[in-house]
Amino acid sequence: MAENVARQVAVSMESVSGVSMREVATSIFIRWKLFLACALSVPLLVLLITNSVPPVYESAAKVLIQYDRTQGNLFSEIMSERQPISANSNAEIIQSAPICGKMAEDLQLTSADVARSATSIVIGRVLGWAVGLLPKEKEAADTGGANKQQALVNDLKAMIAVSVLRQERNVFDLRDEVLEVKMRSPSRLKVADMVNGLCKAFIDDYYRREEGDAKRAYECLVKETTAAAERVNELNSRMLSDAWSSDLKVYPAASKEGADKQIATNPLVMVVSQRIAEMEVRLAVLRQSFREETPEIERAKHELAAARNMMLQQEELEGVKLFYNTMKQKCNQAQLSLDLFKNRLLPIAVVEPALIPEKSKAAELVRYILNGLVGLFAGLVLGAALVLLLRLLDQRIYSNVDVEQISGVKNVGSLPPITDRKLEVNIFSALPPPQVHAGLMQAIGPIKLGTPGRGYMLLVTGVSAGEGKAFVAAQLANLLARDDNARILLVDGNFNNPALSASLGHAEKPGLIEVLGRSILADQAALPTDFPNLMFMPAGAVKKRRDLGFFRHSLEGMLDDLRKHFSVIVVLGSGLLRSTEAAFFAHEADGVIVVVHCGQTRQKAFHAAVSVLKEYEAHLVSIILNQRRYYVPRWLYGRL
Repeated sequence: MAENVARQVAVSMESVSGVSMREVATSIFIRWKLFLACALSVPLLVLLITNSVPPVYESAAKVLIQYDRTQGNLFSEIMSERQPISANSNAEIIQSAPICGKMAEDLQLTSADVARSATSIVIGRVLGWAVGLLPKEKEAADTGGANKQQALVNDLKAMIAVSVLRQERNVFDLRDEVLEVKMRSPSRLKVADMVNGLCKAFIDDYYRREEGDAKRAYECLVKETTAAAERVNELNSRMLSDAWSSDLKVYPAASKEGADKQIATNPLVMVVSQRIAEMEVRLAVLRQSFREETPEIERAKHELAAARNMMLQQEELEGVKLFYNTMKQKCNQAQLSLDLFKNRLLPIAVVEPALIPEKSKAAELVRYILNGLVGLFAGLVLGAALVLLLRLLDQRIYSNVDVEQISGVKNVGSLPPITDRKLEVNIFSALPPPQVHAGLMQAIGPIKLGTPGRGYMLLVTGVSAGEGKAFVAAQLANLLARDDNARILLVDGNFNNPALSASLGHAEKPGLIEVLGRSILADQAALPTDFPNLMFMPAGAVKKRRDLGFFRHSLEGMLDDLRKHFSVIVVLGSGLLRSTEAAFFAHEADGVIVVVHCGQTRQKAFHAAVSVLKEYEAHLVSIILNQRRYYVPRWLYGRL
């Protein structure tokens, strides 16, 4: 039997029924405190975060970079490894750590000047509070300061946005570039200074880099010019020596005006050219008179070769001289370019400086309103999600819909909460209360009550303990006893907790245990009450329950005898999941009423109790939802 009950419970748990609007509304109103707490706390939290997170202001500046083609050609000829820096590279340089660090140092920025998201601010404060609780370790002050400065620079880099407003240049087409620099900061008064300071640091670094290139180019030109001058002097000295040692008898004139002036004033070129012409004529005349191997011919040929060699040296000297003059001219240009960089005369500047953004109270108000509306929407969604989640996790019974879906019984009587403590003193005093009358009438409405001779046995039971079975049974018996033509017997069959017998003062008197044990007759166990047509049979000595054994036959005989004398026998049983006696009573009863405590009895347990009744072939006529609370307002509940 236990396996059959478990199988039925599993099948019921696998079945999924539709969810109606009434169920959803009921679920929300059942946990209205949680829903209202989410709906109010989330927007309040959002507003608090909005108040703690300062607004972010933005400012922008434009930097113009003009390029000199002559300067670019000069550098490209002198320094072949130097490549022009593109606009995107300049944008990356602006956002680099050195530039940000220089700007932060000049303006003495702190972490309060960094724009952060609300999430990072909240998480940072929570982590800061958590880290503050941990034991602090001793750390070098320099290391801590360097780490903070590095963290500040990293945060500032994330606030910078640089865009190129002009087409990017290439090696063959140098174009002027305009860079737009934007920064965000919670400090309205500092954000413009931060943008301008960043541009200034970039321009300083730009001059530093260009000045370094110009300086290296100048040093290279000076080196080449010096080498050319030394070569000119060397060639000039060698020509002078060759002229003195030769038979040409021509000597260059001495000059103190420099290597470039010596060649211009030296008549050696003209003299050597004339002598070569004369030597060629003389050699031709000698060849007419002498043979080639004669000393005169050999001497003439030697003098002609010496003259031609001097002429070649002169041509080399002129080439070196031309190179020297060119290098000297370029050296002067490089010196001029270097002076321009040193004096900050190149065309790079901030053409549109950043301005302090305006502060608008309307924008601030809109920020609070929008964030509040977003928080309200998030609170409503979160509240509804939590309510529905708890609806799935919390399997307690809250409404008639839960009872009807599990049991299949449409007749459900609802009893409101009873707050009158006087009813606990004398359970038959002023019963039934007016507020529960309608629920009791609904529960017993479909029951065809009997008359003496063919009495009707009604079992009032529950799932476990604490549903209020005793109170409901006493109310039903009292209601039935209001009929003068009826004879009612109320039997306390709750052997686990005979609270009904104790409340009437009959806990020590013999009762149902003794009748089933056949030690006394049922007539002797039935005690009178304040109502002449209502009798009460206590539970008896519940400690002797084990002595009864299997009392099904005794129960049948007792009920046959009681049916002859009473029209209705109301038996109060223990919980169906706590003992087997309730199942025995349910099998013999003409009808069973199950009491369910609203908000306490769980759906799985109630389903198991219904399965027990089906296993014992009991007739479940109605269910009473005790302590029922209407979470949904009446006017709304009727329209769902």
